[in-house]
Amino acid sequence: MARATGRKRDRSESRLRAQMEDLGIDGEELSGKRQARSVTEGSRVREAKAKRQRLISASAGSRVRSSSRVPRDQSGLRDEKMVEKTKKMRKRAQNRMNHQAKKGEADRKILNMKPKHLFAGKRTVGKTDRR
Repeated sequence: MARATGRKRDRSESRLRAQMEDLGIDGEELSGKRQARSVTEGSRVREAKAKRQRLISASAGSRVRSSSRVPRDQSGLRDEKMVEKTKKMRKRAQNRMNHQAKKGEADRKILNMKPKHLFAGKRTVGKTDRR
């Protein structure tokens, strides 16, 4: 069974008004309510647009910070050359930390461990003269 496609629904304000008048409801009242509702909906849309605009402008960083304030990563540095040097040092230090972070469980071991089965019960040289 195929679906009906492309059938346009018959809905209009004049038809609704005629049906309501048949039921005994004044049609002029309906159009007044509809207009009042459309005005409030329009104002809601405008408010939403204004709010969206405020959010966009706030996220763009519209507040201007004074130009005298130096960024934290550059405070206490003499010139651009020193800034570049500290950036390079920071990157190298971080690289070492990154490599150490790749250590797995097997890499964390005590290196000077003595196997007990080889050393238990064996005295070192010169210990046999007394008990």
